[in-house]
Amino acid sequence: METGDLAGGTPPGEHVAVIDVDGNIYGAEGSTEWLGDAGATVVGILVITWAIWGW
Repeated sequence: METGDLAGGTPPGEHVAVIDVDGNIYGAEGSTEWLGDAGATVVGILVITWAIWGW
């Protein structure tokens, strides 16, 4: 099974704890995928604010 969220040093065949959320597999220690969404949201808010207020 492939995940983009497990530590890069996890060798094939090693057993690791994971969490399955609607078919998406995450490492049990948590995920950092939300950082991309948070960054995009902040940039979007700044762009909209600049477009409205001209900052």
